[in-house]
Amino acid sequence: MSSKVIIFGTHTQSWRDALEEDAKVWNLLPEIESVRVCAGDDVTTLQAPLEGNKNTVIIPLMEPHILKCPRIYKCLFPSRLAVETLANKAKFAGYASAEALTKFCPTVYSKEQAFFPCVVKRVDLNAGQGIFVVKSADSLTEVLKRDFTGVNSYIIQELIDSDYEYTTYAVSVGGSILWNSTYRFKIDKKNTIRTPINTSPAENVSVSKETLYQIQSFLEPLLYDGPVNVDYRFDEHGNLKILEINPRLGGSLMRPENVGDLAAALRAIVTNAK
Repeated sequence: MSSKVIIFGTHTQSWRDALEEDAKVWNLLPEIESVRVCAGDDVTTLQAPLEGNKNTVIIPLMEPHILKCPRIYKCLFPSRLAVETLANKAKFAGYASAEALTKFCPTVYSKEQAFFPCVVKRVDLNAGQGIFVVKSADSLTEVLKRDFTGVNSYIIQELIDSDYEYTTYAVSVGGSILWNSTYRFKIDKKNTIRTPINTSPAENVSVSKETLYQIQSFLEPLLYDGPVNVDYRFDEHGNLKILEINPRLGGSLMRPENVGDLAAALRAIVTNAK
């Protein structure tokens, strides 16, 4: 059965190029009858589907779009609880602790107990923004005074020093991963925090069933629906350390060379939307 797709919201130019109505990805999805991009986040631009024409799937892009997106169409995206838990680094750390999953995350420090070097992160940003590596107590005090206001605006974590960082993209239903693909990035030792500016070319790699099971253990308690991307490293002992989980599609899928994976992710969303 053919479907219509609405992309709700926009992000960067690369995302617009990858998902616009005449983008290459839709040529790989012949089951998609038509595509419409609602560029703003104003829900009043969305009209309920007409009777007899309800096979329309809406795909919100970023966290604000997910939280505003009306469920008047078929959809597969996470609950408000899941978005708010994963989008805030402090809430995510609390969630990992409550679900006994902290062994799969970097250690969280208080200001007084920090072990150096460590990482200070804004709780509400992504793509490597608002993250600082600090190497001493004096440096930590300086960074907190300069860049952070309020004790709830940041989190201090163990620095996972690794040669590579991984991102697993997945589509989940009820917390079970249905589709996944993983990319590996070489870490620049002079600038260990990966950002869109200093990201190396992505290498598509396979990860173990154990790693996927460990990632899924974070999604299951939330009964997670929809696309997700998980950033992580492995420590010196080979243990998984999840840096963050973003409750949405992600940037590597929007690169032209990864259009096949983007198509597969979109197909999984549309096929399982309800």
